[in-house]
Amino acid sequence: MGSHLNAQQLRQLCDGVCRTVYLAFDSDANGAGQQAAQRLARRLLDQGVIARQVELPNGHDPNSFFVQGGDSAQFQKLLERALP
Repeated sequence: MGSHLNAQQLRQLCDGVCRTVYLAFDSDANGAGQQAAQRLARRLLDQGVIARQVELPNGHDPNSFFVQGGDSAQFQKLLERALP
């Protein structure tokens, strides 16, 4: 859903339960995916939700990461290195 997260979905994420959300947006050459992740991270933080940005390899989105051979262990390492 990424940058198309709507108000209702945002409220569901921010239902008063302390949680952390990992944002794995496209790793575009122009930085658009990471900029969108930063905007959403600020919106989530305003609602008390901790957001961490997952840095995918250049040119990848979450789907292409797995389609082109990434596995769950590799993705877990990306999650562990996610930036606040």
